[in-house]
Amino acid sequence: MKRKRVVAMLVEPRRFELQEEEVEVRPDQVWVRVEACGVCHSEMVFYLGKWEGMRFPTKLGHEHSGVIEEVGSEVKGWQVGDRVTCLPWPGFATHVAADPSEIARVPDGLDLDHALGEPLQCAARCARASAIEFGDTVLLVGCGFMGLLTMCGLVGNGAAEIIAVDTNPYRLQVAKSLGATVTLNPKEVDVVAETLRITEGRGVDVAIEATGKPEPLEIASRVLRRPRPKLVLVGWHNVPATYNLSHWANGAVVHNPHPDYSLNPTEDIRRGLWAAQKGVFPMDRMVTHRFAFKDIGRAFEMALSQEDGYIKGVVKPNWL
Repeated sequence: MKRKRVVAMLVEPRRFELQEEEVEVRPDQVWVRVEACGVCHSEMVFYLGKWEGMRFPTKLGHEHSGVIEEVGSEVKGWQVGDRVTCLPWPGFATHVAADPSEIARVPDGLDLDHALGEPLQCAARCARASAIEFGDTVLLVGCGFMGLLTMCGLVGNGAAEIIAVDTNPYRLQVAKSLGATVTLNPKEVDVVAETLRITEGRGVDVAIEATGKPEPLEIASRVLRRPRPKLVLVGWHNVPATYNLSHWANGAVVHNPHPDYSLNPTEDIRRGLWAAQKGVFPMDRMVTHRFAFKDIGRAFEMALSQEDGYIKGVVKPNWL
């Protein structure tokens, strides 16, 4: 069967157009109305046209949730009205056709604006990769959406200190309110020197880098204790850059907990949705902005600007 939808086409750097298109929906698929799609910072490289070899037009969006509107004749176990997430690309569309294997059920009581399955599973994986031990000192560099969620997954697990680092005072306030014991702004203090002072020269047991940029990664690397500290790369380092890895020579165990790191994606999804449902991941604090579909360009620009008060924006494709 064929169905129509509206999709956001990125026709050139920093410019979307809403276009109608026809989609073939197979009997073994479900047709889902997309209720919310998160704006992911990893997509900025595409939005800005900086991904090597990319072509326009292109479609974006991978953090979406929605409601099943139609169920194919060959589909079992799903029905109209079921709330789902972890849907196939593109998320910036009014609807998407999905195989049952590509969707996950949203727990009761969890707002669809908060049921962003893809980043929730990533945050669950990052928190598990951090695997702090009782009495550990933790450094978090980057208090954006993913960094804060990862930190929230560690709060209450017996860390001696959780030191949060960011240049945005508002985000440092949020980190403090969510469990960081110390907050540091690189514009105001020497983060390396202050971290070593706090730890009495030992350095940190676990450093979490959540920016995807070389300079913050070097800060995280320079305060690692010896021997065998843990470094967790939450940020996606998706453009060529020069890195100083000399500080990894202390036997650092480096985790890169992005999708291919997972041994069981289904379990990561379950844990992420559980954490959001129970408030371990405080999505009501994380999702700070909502945008109508026609304002998708403004949503990306605000994500780029990182203005005070912004942590995560979601686009509502059926808010036309």
